[in-house]
Amino acid sequence: HIHGADALNVLKAAAQGAKIENADLTKVADALTTTMTDFHFKVGDAALVMSKLVAVTGGGKLTMEEMAGSLHSVDQVASVAGLSLDQTGGALATLTLHGMSADQATQNLRNAIQNLLAPNQVATKEMAGLGINALDLSSHLGERGLTGTYKILTTAIADHTKNGHVVLDLMNNSALAAGKANRELEALP
Repeated sequence: HIHGADALNVLKAAAQGAKIENADLTKVADALTTTMTDFHFKVGDAALVMSKLVAVTGGGKLTMEEMAGSLHSVDQVASVAGLSLDQTGGALATLTLHGMSADQATQNLRNAIQNLLAPNQVATKEMAGLGINALDLSSHLGERGLTGTYKILTTAIADHTKNGHVVLDLMNNSALAAGKANRELEALP
């Protein structure tokens, strides 16, 4: 909860954003405070965060109200992954720019981030076949960002594509699986 002068400053930033975007103040204020909370911004950063949200709508094909109604789907998981508001907002703007709705874009982003954070056995095995350590990919998601992480994945796929088919390296797969098994055995009491 935000009180006193801090609340007025946050409301002022939300009002300016709502005015710029011709959006409902209540929805904008809700999006602003939720984003500030999820990404651990200080109350004094309200104007900065609002300007970032305005930049997302300006860079994509979505209104402030559409973004305000959908951000809650991705903000928290993105923050847990160590992704910044800039990275998350940039991905949202890009997806909507290519015709995806704000709701669908935030749900897809959330799903992608969750799967990168905790890949299932099938994904881990496929990545190993491409020479990618899924644990390393997951643990460095925040510092590499979505763009850097996807670059690793697409480069590995391109490097393993022969005559239009992706060829997985079973030796890499076996070596990474063996390394994971050894770590799990060492962790046993």
